[in-house]
Amino acid sequence: MPWQRQALDVALEVDDRGRFHYKTVVITVPRQSGKTALVLAAGLHRTLITPNGKVWYTAQTGQIARERFLEDMAVDAERLLSPTVAVKRGAGDTRLIFPAIHSQFRPHPPTDTSLHSEQSDLNLIDEPWAFSEVQGDGLIQAIQPTQNTRPNAQTIYLSTMGDARSTWWHAIVDAARAAEDPHTAIIDWGLPEGHDPSDIEAVIRAHPAVGHTIEPETVRTAAGRMKPAEFARAYANVRTQTRVAVFSSDVLARVLTETATMAPAAEVAFGVATAFDRSISVIAAAGEAADGTPVCEIVDARPGTGWVADRLTELQRHHPRATLVDARSPASTIATDPALTEIISTPASAELAGGTGLFLDSINRAELRLRYDRDLARSFDGLTLKFVGDLGQMLDRKHSSGSIAHIEACLLAFTAIAQRPAPAPTPEIWTC
Repeated sequence: MPWQRQALDVALEVDDRGRFHYKTVVITVPRQSGKTALVLAAGLHRTLITPNGKVWYTAQTGQIARERFLEDMAVDAERLLSPTVAVKRGAGDTRLIFPAIHSQFRPHPPTDTSLHSEQSDLNLIDEPWAFSEVQGDGLIQAIQPTQNTRPNAQTIYLSTMGDARSTWWHAIVDAARAAEDPHTAIIDWGLPEGHDPSDIEAVIRAHPAVGHTIEPETVRTAAGRMKPAEFARAYANVRTQTRVAVFSSDVLARVLTETATMAPAAEVAFGVATAFDRSISVIAAAGEAADGTPVCEIVDARPGTGWVADRLTELQRHHPRATLVDARSPASTIATDPALTEIISTPASAELAGGTGLFLDSINRAELRLRYDRDLARSFDGLTLKFVGDLGQMLDRKHSSGSIAHIEACLLAFTAIAQRPAPAPTPEIWTC
């Protein structure tokens, strides 16, 4: 597309010595503009022209970076450039290599240790709007030393604008717009500041992919389905001061229902969570409906934590199944209560991350039912997620508006039934 060609023409300008003029390139464009394709193409180009080169790509998590690297670039590169290119797909060793010139292009997690003892000719940072101040600063601390011995090194950021939490990314954009560094370029597409993002036709005119890979009607449809702040950020590329809802009202309407019921013989598991300010604790249950659909419901919710041990003991007499409590949460005192040692299990970080991802995906795909509870429904309005290292998204108790203990309790109960081991096969006896 024209905007992509223009962006690369600017990003790859060279000086009189043949070195790239811009050490930092900041590209901000609306959603569905082809930004990931652009950044991966830039990485492939640099790998191809740099003997002994090392090019790195990261995104919100290491897993997302690896999946995009393989699906959006490596497959086509291998098909079109074989036999000059080799692709490794190992979980800990994913890379594209040009053996003849000993150059390589690799994805990596956005952590402060991921590039230790490495060198970089180009670092590509996709979707930096999702990084917190701590994550972003840690990533730059990882990148900077790797470029010290590479005089032609560059860092390219590419993202839409963010929401109220995207302070790290917005500071980078603001500095680039202020032209504080002559070796920093900014390519900035979207609705100009001061214009109304509810003016759909203006948004269409400002979107660089309209008329190329998306039609105007796509933007109009999105405006009708998305919340105003979410639409402004995604399609007008305007930063917002509101937090975008994790789930749309349409998604929640399909999942939250008063008719959700577990089958009478369902195996039931429990989850326990405590609010960030310890004002309330919640017990939730999960089991399967008659058709096999997972169902979660709130069993009890009361102030404080002192009542939980007796209530769990009572529930276990009727349903002697797993009860999950996150020992790294405000419910840690419940998790370590000696009276509950034989009742409670505490999931490892990887297990909890897997359960969280499955819980979020199941809600989005309407493959889970939540029995309607007023406080559970309201807690979704304030829910915020965070990225935790390479584990992916987790519930963010600290930055959510109000308590999300109802959601967390459901998540833990759901995790207990979703990750339980498969039943052992029935023994078979063969006779001749």
